[in-house]
Amino acid sequence: MYLAIISFISLFLHSGNVAEYKFDLTREKYITLRFTIDKDELIHLKLNNGCDVKQLTALCTSTYLNDQTEVWINLKKINFELEDSHSERNHFILNLKSKQTIKEINTFKIIANGFYEFESKFKNRIILEFLSQKKSFLLNNVKNNLFLKIQP
Repeated sequence: MYLAIISFISLFLHSGNVAEYKFDLTREKYITLRFTIDKDELIHLKLNNGCDVKQLTALCTSTYLNDQTEVWINLKKINFELEDSHSERNHFILNLKSKQTIKEINTFKIIANGFYEFESKFKNRIILEFLSQKKSFLLNNVKNNLFLKIQP
């Protein structure tokens, strides 16, 4: 009962206009990106005039993310490919995996330009789970990038 009440209240406290990019390093030495956005927000965005988001949500969103987001690890650009997608509690979740393997991470850089053209107050939350302590950063249309030197 208590959990149901909290879940109901959280529906009204949804911050909106925030996408979450969660990065991790797998045992197989790939970088994974778990992208999460509110389904209703995603449907209302016109990611690409030639792409029907309602019919091809995963493909359209993954193409848009690859066009609007640059990730650099150890000063090398990382390319991502679509692994899978699903919906969970009115959120669309997209899982991508790097095409390249990464032995270790010394530097991490991201430039996230996604969604600002639709909503100037949009925010992109970057979560780095491959660090010894999970870290989170909030990017916006004024500060759209992040560069970190990773301590071993």
